[in-house]
Formats: sequence, C-alpha cells, structure tokens
Amino acid sequence: MSSMLRIYLVTRLELYLVIYTLSFQEEAAVHVPPIVYVERYVQDLRRQYASLEETRDDVVEEIDHKARGLTVQRSRVRHYTNLLQTYSEDALTALKKVDVLTGRYEKERARIIALERLRTAINAPTCTPLRRTRSEADAILPPAPKRARFD
Repeated sequence: MSSMLRIYLVTRLELYLVIYTLSFQEEAAVHVPPIVYVERYVQDLRRQYASLEETRDDVVEEIDHKARGLTVQRSRVRHYTNLLQTYSEDALTALKKVDVLTGRYEKERARIIALERLRTAINAPTCTPLRRTRSEADAILPPAPKRARFD
C-alpha cells in the first residue's frame, strides 16, 4: 500500500471512531451534533497537514542546500586529486632523474677510485712492470701532482 492510501484509510478509520465515540457519549451536558466534532477533527487534520507541508518544504530546501555543498566538495576533491596525481608524476620523474644521476655518480666514483689505484700503482717504487707503461697511463690520466721521488 502506498503511504497516501495508508494515511487515508487510517484517517478514515479514526474519523469513524471519533463519530461513533462522540455520538454515544451520554455524559455531555449539552448535546453537540457529531458533525461539529467531525469539523473540528478535520480542521485539526488540516493544521497537521499544513505543518507537515512546511516541514517537507524546509527539509527539501535543506537537502538542496546540502546537495549544492556536496557538488562543490566533489569538484574540490576532483581538483585536489588531479593536483596530487600531477605532483606524484613529477616526483616519480624526479626520482628517476635522481636514480640516473646517482648511477652516473657511482660510475664516475668507481672510475676515479680505479684511476687513483692505478696512479698509486704507477707511482709505487716497487712496481717496475707498471713503470714501463707510464706513458700509456699518462695518456689516460690527468697529470699527477709532482712528488719527490727517492730512487
């Protein structure tokens, strides 16, 4: 049953109960026709209905207001999500660049360490086979600082 039909039936049943109860009351000092009670009851129902209409209008207005607020919030969330995604992509790109630069740095560092070892091996007085290739090492290495040699 729909709510309007249910309200109609319940209201109709209440109306019959009111008429039945009031028409058979013997305690009333002045006899009031049942139609007066019915009219009062109908007026009371109309007041309740008007009150419900006002409440419904207020609720609909409040729901509309909240829906507009939610729409604004949704657009803000979408905006911040897009910004976050952009920043995440930029951060990922920067991390990749750092990884590449770190790899280059590590390679360069390993090369420098190898060159330093080669230089110390060339300059070592006990290493005669490497002295023969000193001209080859000088072609690869930058000139070494002058050191005092005690041969």
